[in-house]
Amino acid sequence: MSTLQEFRLTYNGKDIGDIIVLILIKPLVVLFLYFAFFSRGAGIAGLSGGMTAVLLAFSLFFLCFLRVIFDRKFKTTPLFWFTFAFFFTAAVTPMVSSFVLNAVPRGAFQMGTEMTIAFAIFFAFYYLIREKIITPRFFIYALVGVGLFAAFQLIIILLSADAITRLRGIGGMNVVPNSFAVCAIAMMLITYRSFMNQERVRVFIGIGLLMIVLIVMLFSGSRQAVLAFIFGLMALNIFGFKGKEFRKYNLYGIAILALIIFIISLNIDIRSWFNRFSFERVTEMAFIRFDYYWRSVSDLTIAEFIFGRPDYYIFEREVQRIGGSQYVNPHNFL
Repeated sequence: MSTLQEFRLTYNGKDIGDIIVLILIKPLVVLFLYFAFFSRGAGIAGLSGGMTAVLLAFSLFFLCFLRVIFDRKFKTTPLFWFTFAFFFTAAVTPMVSSFVLNAVPRGAFQMGTEMTIAFAIFFAFYYLIREKIITPRFFIYALVGVGLFAAFQLIIILLSADAITRLRGIGGMNVVPNSFAVCAIAMMLITYRSFMNQERVRVFIGIGLLMIVLIVMLFSGSRQAVLAFIFGLMALNIFGFKGKEFRKYNLYGIAILALIIFIISLNIDIRSWFNRFSFERVTEMAFIRFDYYWRSVSDLTIAEFIFGRPDYYIFEREVQRIGGSQYVNPHNFL
């Protein structure tokens, strides 16, 4: 019986298909990171950034799956099967709930599709890193590279503004700031490595580029991104960074960041942006969000808690300051 191995074409002892896959994978990974993390607006060939990221995710999945079929060396681990079970359950449960509750599925099939996309992304990167086709170092540097590219795009928009409330321009206003927070943490790791290697020039270059990313993250107006970076920085200082001298750079960075914001405020009206971080506004938004989450628990029946709701846990809430009713989505309840 013929096998897939017999149909392999080789060049200088190397499989041609494998060579093509290896040539394509790293550029696809870089493009995926850019569109998935930073460019949620415009994509490739008229697609949105989100749709382009989905297309790239399935392209990576397909290339990795082909390699698994021809190689037959890929070995799974309990982590892989646990993750597969999680995504499978998350995709199927909303569909089951639509039958159990005899309700219109609405977002059930959308949820199943999103979980399928998430699993494709997980499988691709799990395989690429486990088989050492890409390394964690490549991933971090690629993320920082596309993050800086996106940050420079937004810096240009910021410098041309007269007043600002939230910096926008590449889509994903509630998603992209979190990506910049992740990018900033990755840049801290790279800068720390340069510091440990006593590469002072690279340290100062890293701090300068980090300031650009932090300015963009701050002026995006996302409070959760700012909190994520603060907690990430605290964790790095407690568990990661060694030596008091590098911790001093944190203070230098804060002083430089404050100076940059002050200079920007002299040329751009940032009062509306600053109000987003006032105690009253933060308290108000925190109360609304906690109310959403509390009602998403208290309004669920036992059957809905076990099988989930097919309507994405949407509840109606009176919003007095708007003067009407608003449908709210408390995001991912479980």
